[in-house]
Amino acid sequence: MKKFLVTALIAAIALVPALAQDNTPDAGSLGITANIASNKTSIGAVYHVSDVFALRPWIGFESYGTNVDDTYPSDDETSYFTIGTDALYEMKLAESFLLGLGGRIGYSKSSVSEIFATYDDVETDSYLTLTALASAQYFFNPVVGIFADFGIGMQTRTHAYEVGVANNDGGYTSIRLGLTTSALGVVFYVK
Repeated sequence: MKKFLVTALIAAIALVPALAQDNTPDAGSLGITANIASNKTSIGAVYHVSDVFALRPWIGFESYGTNVDDTYPSDDETSYFTIGTDALYEMKLAESFLLGLGGRIGYSKSSVSEIFATYDDVETDSYLTLTALASAQYFFNPVVGIFADFGIGMQTRTHAYEVGVANNDGGYTSIRLGLTTSALGVVFYVK
């Protein structure tokens, strides 16, 4: 047991300088980002304009289809497109750890098409989102890091639909205040 404690103490002392290494990006650093756990997947870039200010543009696309069943035959096709940018004021809280505070503006459009035997149904949603954003970022080394985003803001939604059988077209616009962003992502810096 004594050998284990001595070995653990030596390992901890040896790791302290490695953990204290500053891996945070400098002004002019450019990285590639990917949201890996969010409501919609996206890829983007991050550019550190200065040591305390970063821009993070992003884009995402998703498309999938389903066949419901044979008793009520229809095919559903869903597509989702999103684009936007973040502006972050970054504060170093510890070595290799940044907290970013700023804003996000984004535009999203989704489309759902249901194809039935006798008619088609198409629904489209457009979203404009303005968000107050907090981003925690940890860097494993100067090239690889992770980030978690959380945002509260305003989202406008414009919903439109077309039903082919009766030619019933319509729609509405709504505004929602609340949680607009929660995501976990990874960043790779180009060195």
